[in-house]
Amino acid sequence: LSNLAIDTTYYWYVQSCLDKECQETSDWAGPWEFTLVQSSSPRGVSIPLVPCGQNEDDARTSWNERDTCEFKHLFILLKNILDFLLWRVSLVILGLLALAAGAMYYFGLGSPDVLNKTQAMLKSGGTGFLLMLLAWFIVNMVVKLLGYTIKWWIITF
Repeated sequence: LSNLAIDTTYYWYVQSCLDKECQETSDWAGPWEFTLVQSSSPRGVSIPLVPCGQNEDDARTSWNERDTCEFKHLFILLKNILDFLLWRVSLVILGLLALAAGAMYYFGLGSPDVLNKTQAMLKSGGTGFLLMLLAWFIVNMVVKLLGYTIKWWIITF
């Protein structure tokens, strides 16, 4: 219900000045009728996870949100979820993992057992992050094969 459009009809009248001080004016011309379609929720606030079936198109994306929902939009939903997980959540988790591994190494005082644990933590975190990058790349390629042009190298935060 947040994307319902509100159609409002307006009327436009025009009158011009016939002298420099606008003391003498012409008759009113018009009315001309025009309609504005205004979304009930501003576009800057939220972007839908599935970009289809909307009343207006978002110029920030490379697809048209006015299209009716189809099977191909499922892949765009998957891409949006992966973008969120990869570029927002996983970077925070990877930073916290590196911080925890550094703290374990520092407070382990050079113990070989602690060194092996920190190396395994960093190796597992890096492998997981690379797997997420690969999934992101594959989903972007599938979406591109479905006909959408996506600049996958542009990362939005």
